[in-house]
Amino acid sequence: MTKSNIKAVIQGDIQRVWKIVTAVEDYTWRSDLSRTEILSEKQFIEYTRTGYATTFTVTVLEPCKRWEFEMENTNMKGRWIGVFTSVEEGTEIDFTECVTVPLIDKGILASSGLVSAFSASSSIGVRPVRLIPFP
Repeated sequence: MTKSNIKAVIQGDIQRVWKIVTAVEDYTWRSDLSRTEILSEKQFIEYTRTGYATTFTVTVLEPCKRWEFEMENTNMKGRWIGVFTSVEEGTEIDFTECVTVPLIDKGILASSGLVSAFSASSSIGVRPVRLIPFP
């Protein structure tokens, strides 16, 4: 399993930050996506520019506080947790993603040496808190 975390302070009101991050239908700020499809209140699909689909199932939704979902496609399975906190400088975001890549977890790539390279390049680790300007 690969785990990554980003923690930052965005110079913007928590309601506005929450609205932008959770607005699945408005993906225009995401350069990696070609479209999204909302299946239900708790499930949606994101499509990459090449048409590759990832299904997301919302598991926790606490407005302006916490958004969690499970995600899955043919290459990976994982969980994403987003925590939003109002702070003096704006909104602190704390996003954690845990992803399992079946080929690696089953040891199929272990003998090729790609496992350590993949783990080293995929694990972002914890980043320091920083201010991000918000339009």
